[in-house]
Amino acid sequence: MREVECDSQYRRTLVSKRKTPLPVACLVLALLALPPTGGHALAQSDAQYFSATDQTVRGRFLEYWEAHGSLQQQGYPISGELREKSEIDGKVYKAQYFERAVFELHPENPAPNDVLLSLLGVFEYQHKYPSPSGAPGQQPNTSSGSTLFKETGKRVGGVFLDYWQTHGGLAQQGYPISEEFQEKSDLDGKTYTVQYFERAVFEMHPENQPPFNVLLSQLGTFAHKPKTGSPVTFVTQDGLTLGGLVYGRGTTAVVLSHSCVRRGKAVWNEIAQSLASVGYMVLTYDFRGFGDSKSGTRTASNDPHTYILDLQAAVAFARKQGATRLVLGGGSCGGAATLKVAVSAKPDAVIVLAAPVQFYDMVISDDELRSITALKLFVSSEDDPLAKDILHMYDVASEPKQKRIYPGAAHATSILDTDSGDDLMNLLMTFVQASAPVAALR
Repeated sequence: MREVECDSQYRRTLVSKRKTPLPVACLVLALLALPPTGGHALAQSDAQYFSATDQTVRGRFLEYWEAHGSLQQQGYPISGELREKSEIDGKVYKAQYFERAVFELHPENPAPNDVLLSLLGVFEYQHKYPSPSGAPGQQPNTSSGSTLFKETGKRVGGVFLDYWQTHGGLAQQGYPISEEFQEKSDLDGKTYTVQYFERAVFEMHPENQPPFNVLLSQLGTFAHKPKTGSPVTFVTQDGLTLGGLVYGRGTTAVVLSHSCVRRGKAVWNEIAQSLASVGYMVLTYDFRGFGDSKSGTRTASNDPHTYILDLQAAVAFARKQGATRLVLGGGSCGGAATLKVAVSAKPDAVIVLAAPVQFYDMVISDDELRSITALKLFVSSEDDPLAKDILHMYDVASEPKQKRIYPGAAHATSILDTDSGDDLMNLLMTFVQASAPVAALR
């Protein structure tokens, strides 16, 4: 097993920006009954899908997960790969959330330091105990064999030291940032002996047999929760209530329409979180008849024009939230609705993934394509049946415009789940930031 050395610059501390108190313990006894990984391998040798959370881990993140404690130490993946602004240096990195950690990819570092862990323990400790003296009632562990860490002036001993030494040490847990103290668990209301480290919170459970006498807080889970989008509703012109999620804040809104598939708005989750991380307000929503918008009747089979009404309502909602600039994006039928609405909505940019020129009786005319003066991005897989439609629309559309054709036959947002997914994520992030830049988050 390779051990990752500590990056001293990455360990700089700062005040946490989170507003929601986080629980500090999570029982992991259920791990005894789980299979080693809780997932099954995909066709790609460097990827693994976890049915428990419907997430996939790939490449270097999977290598790190497997080499550094896997399920027991890191927990299940709870997000896909995101592009997220670091609270440490303000730069944007590829990241993935796990129940007990957040992995960041730093390709500027040589392996094994190209994967670093976020300082979740620091963020939580400074959030809960902002006083210069930290948590009250701290008592250093001075038992035989305890160790003083001169970097932070804190001692670690007993079962906490044993756990620290046998579960990744400095690279995985970081330095201790508190002494031991008593803390009431936000999870079960009981009081436990805890100690905070840069990347973890240790909680003592003497009633459990080793190694479960020390349990880790699910800091990754609770850090991720505020970033999953806030539920919202809005009403269409014909009186139907639609459900959506708003990510982030800002005066530039990115409104994303899905591909009329079972997952609905969830297909945009990773790109929505990534854009929100760098300062955008992102709205994803379900068309009528899907997901959280089932108060309406699904009418794609006889009246696709209703999706135009749905998107118009989403745009109106975003503008009511303070948006002064607008990016519209959609895949397949959502891409067709995006183009129709873009004619009158006058967005700053338009993203279209494998949309049809004609969707039932709704036709996107050449004149409409020419009338959209915003920067346009047309995307498809080369073997998608709608690739010819995308190429036609690109050829007819007015400048400025871009296109990207990927290998394979994945349709619309499904490209994100292929080997081209990384490139598409980078393309979408770069396109939005170039066409509708926003000021840095304050």
